[in-house]
Amino acid sequence: VLLLIACGNVASLLLARSVGRAQETAIRVATGASAAHLAAQYLMEGLLISLAGAGIGLAGSVALVNLVVRLTSDDILRTDQIGIDLNVVAVTIGCALVCGAVFSLAPLWQALRVSPNAVLTNGARSTASVGAQRLLGAFVTSQIALSCGLLVVAILCVQRLGTLFAMDTGFDSRNVTTFFTYISAARFPNDAARAAYQTRLLQAVEAAHVANTVAFTGLLPFSHSTTDTVIIPDHRDISHLPISEQIRQLDFQFRPVTPSLFAALRIPLISGRYLTEADGNPKAPGIVIDETVAQRLWPHTSPLGHTIMFGGDTDKTDVKVVGVVGLTPAESDLV
Repeated sequence: VLLLIACGNVASLLLARSVGRAQETAIRVATGASAAHLAAQYLMEGLLISLAGAGIGLAGSVALVNLVVRLTSDDILRTDQIGIDLNVVAVTIGCALVCGAVFSLAPLWQALRVSPNAVLTNGARSTASVGAQRLLGAFVTSQIALSCGLLVVAILCVQRLGTLFAMDTGFDSRNVTTFFTYISAARFPNDAARAAYQTRLLQAVEAAHVANTVAFTGLLPFSHSTTDTVIIPDHRDISHLPISEQIRQLDFQFRPVTPSLFAALRIPLISGRYLTEADGNPKAPGIVIDETVAQRLWPHTSPLGHTIMFGGDTDKTDVKVVGVVGLTPAESDLV
């Protein structure tokens, strides 16, 4: 839309300029200048203006994109992939060439339709054709219409952005700092060794008194995970349902957390209780689910006390649901 508004503005300027130069054009035609020579001059002038404008616009875009990347590199993911699209550059140059050619030759064609004698006798303004005036008015009207449409879209985008900022995410990220840790499989070959290392790391950070609450999680909220977890609630038999319905009911995403995560992110408790260290006992494990999972698996009853089995392996121990927390809009449903 901005590009169309800019093209319309350039077209209006070129058209008004050609009307103002009608006497010059009439004199050159009267002295023997051919239409081809005039077209070459008008075309070169129009292309010079349009390409200069496109170049300045592209240079400004590159500078602004680089500035935004530098200022927001700590807050936006994958800033290394942000840049000027070559397809957009090609479209911009193409539009500049087409607009420069069309809107420089069209006024010339309009001026050549008027007799040089009439232009020199009556003046340029009085001999400007009704068609040129209508075309100029159409350009101005189209720019106003496009500007109004762009303003409406901008207002809607601002309103939508305000709605997103006001959306309840289900947790409070204020004054929360996150970082990633890599646990070497060679140094910690099994779950027990990794759990012991995480416990020592949590205790060391807590002893340093640099944070009120310290927690581990396998996946942050709003983070993407490609690993789905198939669960069987209460040993429920759904083999009679269509495959699509089985996937909808049983396909979830899971993230392991330490019990302190709920306090760190201030995730509200709806029913039951939060996790405790005792829920990590492999013989009697506990799990906390959010409201979405509770509604999908147990829509008409409380999920507390019900069991979940992961992966459909009958040899695995059932995991008891001990609590339900508020909706956490991420790509994981079980914690």
